[in-house]
Amino acid sequence: MSEVRVIGHGSPLAGVEGAILIDAVEMGLEPRCVKHFTLGQVALADAPSLSLHQGRLAQTLLLGQEMDLMPNDLTAIGIQP
Repeated sequence: MSEVRVIGHGSPLAGVEGAILIDAVEMGLEPRCVKHFTLGQVALADAPSLSLHQGRLAQTLLLGQEMDLMPNDLTAIGIQP
């Protein structure tokens, strides 16, 4: 059985087999709607308003991937505020 850890934002993901990223995402949907994204879908939806945090989520994730700091299996779950 694999180890499961809950980590906060800013925690390194290097060396982790898989990760689930859960965050508030502006998707233009009804409040509390939940949507599943793959890394590729996040990259394609790289709109300035996708993440409610400063910076672009897709750019950050793709940079981590290019630097080999991302897990092979990454799932993003967005929740409409």
